[in-house]
Amino acid sequence: MIKINTLLAILLVVVTSPLMAMEKSNKERLNFITNNDMCITSYSKQNMDLWVKPCDFLGKPIFDVFQLSNKDRNAIIVGCCTAIEKKATVKVPYELDEMNFIAKITALKIEHTKYNYFVKIKQLDDENK
Repeated sequence: MIKINTLLAILLVVVTSPLMAMEKSNKERLNFITNNDMCITSYSKQNMDLWVKPCDFLGKPIFDVFQLSNKDRNAIIVGCCTAIEKKATVKVPYELDEMNFIAKITALKIEHTKYNYFVKIKQLDDENK
């Protein structure tokens, strides 16, 4: 039986996908749901190619899939903690393969001390740096 939290996480991705489609079609976006251990449990994308096949990242820790610098890895971890503390979406800029991105992290409380994270990733162009 699928846990209610997993169903809610999947529902969140399904519900937000049509809303993303309402935006301009040239917007690129990649969304992840990660569990409390930062393992990727689901994803959705819009106008963005995946660098890794879903079978190679689903169920794996996000830091094992994306090789970030220590500085950027720590920034993502701090962003997750800040999202919990402030109960707000936190923006975390980072670099991957010499390209700039921003991760918008929202903590989704599932139990007293456990969270899932909704992570929206957008590539920054020169105008948004």
